[in-house]
Amino acid sequence: MVTKSQIIPLLLTFCPSFHNVWGELQRRDEDQFIYIAFGAFTGHLQRLAMRRKSSDLLLVNRLLVKLQKEGDQETRMLALELSQSLRSVLHDCID
Repeated sequence: MVTKSQIIPLLLTFCPSFHNVWGELQRRDEDQFIYIAFGAFTGHLQRLAMRRKSSDLLLVNRLLVKLQKEGDQETRMLALELSQSLRSVLHDCID
């Protein structure tokens, strides 16, 4: 079962280009840190989409499916929130 604490390491595994952004963000002591990371990740994927880096986007889709299938309740909720944010931002890049 995937837990909240495993989400960011999985983001880095499924989207290695996020390492460059992640290195500047690490503040693990904040309770709401996952949302800060999600915001940065969404912005990162938006930039990738604008540059047509679709291979990373396909891997992220696989990750979201994995989190929905294998995550605990909190992880599934967070994956849904991330998915909705990404859908909104990426939709703007495609149109």
